[in-house]
Amino acid sequence: MSQSEFVLWMSKSLGNVALASDVLASYPGEVVRYWSLGGSYRSQVSFSDDALADARAAHGRWRTFVEAARHALGDAMPQQHQTRRRDIGAEAFEGDGGPFVRRFVEAMDDDFNSAEALAAVHDLVREANRRLESVQGGEPNDSLVALADAFLEMTGVLGFDFPTEAAGSGLLGELIDYLLELREKARVEKAFERADEIRARLSSLGVAIEDTSSGPRWRISGGSDPGT
Repeated sequence: MSQSEFVLWMSKSLGNVALASDVLASYPGEVVRYWSLGGSYRSQVSFSDDALADARAAHGRWRTFVEAARHALGDAMPQQHQTRRRDIGAEAFEGDGGPFVRRFVEAMDDDFNSAEALAAVHDLVREANRRLESVQGGEPNDSLVALADAFLEMTGVLGFDFPTEAAGSGLLGELIDYLLELREKARVEKAFERADEIRARLSSLGVAIEDTSSGPRWRISGGSDPGT
């Protein structure tokens, strides 16, 4: 069966169906993956634009965390796990990420309870975001490194990937970084109106900027291009 023939079942009695190719034209594949993992494989998953919008927002929170962690940790940021075999022993769940990984493993062992597994990942992200603020304030980063490592391990098991930079976005990143340098120079010179104009112009083009204690970082609103 080709992709164009494959349908996502909604309600046979009403005759409502959606072609997978149409859904993937409107939503990134990883958003659709997140939506599909939001329920049990033994039950029907609710399919609607609202459900996919919620999945997009939830996955976006993950990506925002990864980008912020990369900006804060630099070379200390763990790499995406390709494969990992974890020995389930006494020391398997030690460290700051351990309790979250334990919950994740228990959920997946519970008849592939992916919804609970996703909840464990989100709880980790909430804790990691709190640690992120401390790291940006100059405190040691060991805890954040451990949490980021656990995050990448769990999301990797579910098939998610968070590439460092989207293909073809290098020139775009360099241009945005240059504009941010001009903005920072304007702020130093107290030319705040010019600095605000640069930020407003970038925002109108879909570039979201966040000022942190370690410098500004940017991302494409609703997209995946990170800026450090």
